[in-house]
Amino acid sequence: MHSSIQRRRQGDVRGGSALRTWGALILLFLLLCGCATLKGTGKDYAKKSKHVYACYYLALASKEKPEDKEVQTLLENEARVALEGILKDYDEQARQGMAYEALGTALHLDDMVLFLRDYGITHVSEEEAGSKVDEALGSARKKALEEADRAIASGKGGKETLAVLRRAMALLPKDKDILHRYESLRKALTKNVVARFSCKNEQLCKKVMDKVIHKVTEVRRELINIVTEKEQKKVNTRLTIALEDVHLMDTDWQLVDKGVVTARVQKYDKFMQPMKDAKGQPIFETVSASYAIYARETSATVVLSFAVDDLVGRGTTILADRVTRTKTDRASFYEFSGDERALAMRPDITQHGTNQMPPRQPEDLLEEASMDAGTAIAEAVLSKVEY
Repeated sequence: MHSSIQRRRQGDVRGGSALRTWGALILLFLLLCGCATLKGTGKDYAKKSKHVYACYYLALASKEKPEDKEVQTLLENEARVALEGILKDYDEQARQGMAYEALGTALHLDDMVLFLRDYGITHVSEEEAGSKVDEALGSARKKALEEADRAIASGKGGKETLAVLRRAMALLPKDKDILHRYESLRKALTKNVVARFSCKNEQLCKKVMDKVIHKVTEVRRELINIVTEKEQKKVNTRLTIALEDVHLMDTDWQLVDKGVVTARVQKYDKFMQPMKDAKGQPIFETVSASYAIYARETSATVVLSFAVDDLVGRGTTILADRVTRTKTDRASFYEFSGDERALAMRPDITQHGTNQMPPRQPEDLLEEASMDAGTAIAEAVLSKVEY
């Protein structure tokens, strides 16, 4: 018996259990919402030539009403058509050399066979399904190896070649040759980077450097190590960051508009009842209010320069640039005196609100701008160093 079949039979983890869970959810959903019957839904999918879905619903209908002979007949017919379709897709993909797609189709076939086995459907045997999986896995492994060989021979970029090798490792996890190729290439491409910062604002610079280091060494990075000059490692790249300028700005509250507004409103008596004239018509009056609008703006700008030097060979500078980032915040409010009803139809005034909450402090904005600048530096370094 195929080893792959033996693995699948140990609890039916990949095939039957997943599909049984899916089927149980369908059944629960239909019972709760009072939707169409499982049998009816299966028939609908069959009419639409969605034979795999039809199998799932008809199988659940068979479990719900095992005495229904029509359901069993429909299930057998749909299962035959569905399995023949999957086999046809597999053969075509294999013929065209679509190894990875064929592997997915073979696994789908295997899942269907295990699922239908519990309902007495054996149009395709477990052995045949297992042999397709083994055959597809072998083809996928071969293709992965060929891709790795071509990538290395063609001199493609390190990241692209490593990606190909990782795919080969996923299919050949115990292949010592592939593992050796991967580790050898990864070590050859890895850059040991020493980072330096030149600035007078020690606290700010530390935060920026921490941001840069975190960005270039986060989990998905495998070709860059940040090291200190004291470490017993060969340093082959140096990153230097300098704080060139910081500009903080706070305009304080400034008057941006003022004036008087009037409005014609209905008049009320002391009991807050609408007043009317002798003819029963509402009485209106004109009210006014003086207003003043104040605004305040804060901002912070940071300018950082950076350079990446290759310390191998002639020690040339491979990247040098400057990053400028600015963060701004604004706030406004209005004051008035007089009758507030005069402002009711002036949203251009009232939108400013009466809350005199100031904008964020420039020092807070500086930290945010610095973090953005640090991210930009890290991305530029990664695009140049991690190839």
